Amino acid sequence: MKGLWVTAKNELAILEMDEPVLGEYDALVEVYGCGICNSTDLKIIEGRLKQGTFPILLGHESSGKVVKTGKGVKHFRTGDTVLRARLYDKDITIPGGSSRFGGFSEKAVVTDVWARDGTDYGSFPHPQQVVPEYVDPAYAACMIMLKENLFCIRATGVRPGHSLAVVGTGPAAQAMVMGENTGHLPGGGIRAQAEVGGTIFASRRGPLCHG
Repeated sequence: MKGLWVTAKNELAILEMDEPVLGEYDALVEVYGCGICNSTDLKIIEGRLKQGTFPILLGHESSGKVVKTGKGVKHFRTGDTVLRARLYDKDITIPGGSSRFGGFSEKAVVTDVWARDGTDYGSFPHPQQVVPEYVDPAYAACMIMLKENLFCIRATGVRPGHSLAVVGTGPAAQAMVMGENTGHLPGGGIRAQAEVGGTIFASRRGPLCHG
């Protein structure tokens, strides 16, 4: 299979690699899409956040469909759309190579941590989750950023009637404002604004959040 690798500072290449060997609680995922994260992927490419040795396999915002499961897997089924399939350094057979975090590959792995730990699915938070069937697996990767926006809203205690200044001009900032305008983030009546390219995108209506 193929993966997208940083081979040196500001240099990318698609390299051939071996498929991962599944453990008892692992499921193999065919990757349909993977987002580029400015906080990790871009910085690794530019040499500002070098983690591991070159070549480095990128990607931690992946989505795809389960194609095979280990014998201990209970909560992932073949055909499920899942988030954040990844590869670990142990899965890398290219000499000197490392994974951060391996979602930019044709196939990657999710681990049924709930079955491994003998608990029910969702009994504790974990980034590798099943996505509803109606979500296109190629677009499901966008949900990762939206989940982070939702977590931010909940963690900071923003409430209806508050004003929210979104600092930044990237996809997460714009998604926050779009969520407010369409009412798809929880907690109504919050006003949000973000500066994008010299223009202020400001909401005129709520809700930003409803839950």
